[in-house]
Amino acid sequence: MSNFAVMLNNMPEYFDKYYQQIITALELDSLTDQEKQLVEYVVHQMFLDAINTACSKALSPEELAKVEVFLDFHPEATLLDIYFAAASHKDNIDELIALELQNAVTDAKKLYSELEA
Repeated sequence: MSNFAVMLNNMPEYFDKYYQQIITALELDSLTDQEKQLVEYVVHQMFLDAINTACSKALSPEELAKVEVFLDFHPEATLLDIYFAAASHKDNIDELIALELQNAVTDAKKLYSELEA
């Protein structure tokens, strides 16, 4: 199975792990179901942003230029889809995704602390 297929198969597991990290880091265990749905939506967006950032960091300037050209010819495709497809074969993509997800947890903690102050 290719890196791409493995990554796609593991996405729900990656998200669940990330979601639990956010809930634990921000001490949000006691939320109501409705509050959890809202938090899950926001965390999902943060998750996608982290994946997008990791994928873009994995690509060389030349590959990024090709992505832009591809987008010009395929406006129905999303930037995340294209970055993910282009970066999925990179040897370091798993590490980059893990790092970006951890950075997002850290950023969420900082932001939450600022909101509480």
